[in-house]
Amino acid sequence: MLGPWTGAAEVLAGEARGSLQDLDRRGERFDVIFLDPPYDDPEVGEVLALAARLLTPQGALVVEHRSSREIGPPSDGPVLKLRSYRYGDTTLTVGRAAGDVPRP
Repeated sequence: MLGPWTGAAEVLAGEARGSLQDLDRRGERFDVIFLDPPYDDPEVGEVLALAARLLTPQGALVVEHRSSREIGPPSDGPVLKLRSYRYGDTTLTVGRAAGDVPRP
C-alpha cells in the first residue's frame, strides 16, 4: 500500500480482512492498494468493500484472483472496475475510486 502523503510503500503480510479493519480503525487512506485475498474466499466481496473504504478519492485498487472467478466492484464500496489482465490462472483486476472516474 502506498501512503498518500509520504510516497512510501508498506507491505502487510497477514489475514486480509483483519489487516484492512485495523487500517480503517486507524483512519489510514491510500492512493494504491494491491490486494491478494485468498483465491477461494467465499466472502471476498467483504474484503473488497473494506479495501475500497481505504482509498483516497483518486485511489486505485488492484486485486489478484483466480482467473475462473469474476471479481466485480464491491456492492457497497466506491470503486468502479476498469480493466482485468489475465496471466494463466491468475488475473489482476484494477478499479478506481468512483469519485475520480467520469461517468457516462
